[in-house]
Amino acid sequence: MCGVFASHAGTSNTGTTAANNTGTSNTTNSAPSPTQHFKPGDTVKIGGIWQVVASNVRTDPGGQYDALKSGDTYLAIDASFTNISNSEQQLFGSADWTLKDASGQTYNSSIDSNITATEPQGKIEAGGPGKGTLVYEIPSATKQFTLAFETNAFESGQTIWDISVC
Repeated sequence: MCGVFASHAGTSNTGTTAANNTGTSNTTNSAPSPTQHFKPGDTVKIGGIWQVVASNVRTDPGGQYDALKSGDTYLAIDASFTNISNSEQQLFGSADWTLKDASGQTYNSSIDSNITATEPQGKIEAGGPGKGTLVYEIPSATKQFTLAFETNAFESGQTIWDISVC
């Protein structure tokens, strides 16, 4: 089965299921958290700032004017956000995300002319929504990736989605 699953480690950038989160952060517990996986479409609460839903993971061959490298395809992932904090927050598009394959190779964001949605970016008011699509050029033969979201580069933790491409 292909899809998106999330696991977590750390504090403010840590994802938990929205239904089970108490809204507090336990920064005194130094024991590693057990890995928790989420199903595609689950709402993940991150650091008391965001609720994120990653969905609609798909590949795309690109449009007639796209210049993919031989053997590559596009990977597109939709992400929707709700600012659950009491203040305006900022999304920085692909700068908030890191896509890696199983060997640790990192992939840069890309543009696919078949996908009209933009990256999730911009200022989001308290309680407000945001959404966008992340696009990466990947080797067609590579099927396993991790996608990490880090809302604050100066604090520990990250939320990681395990991506399986069919």
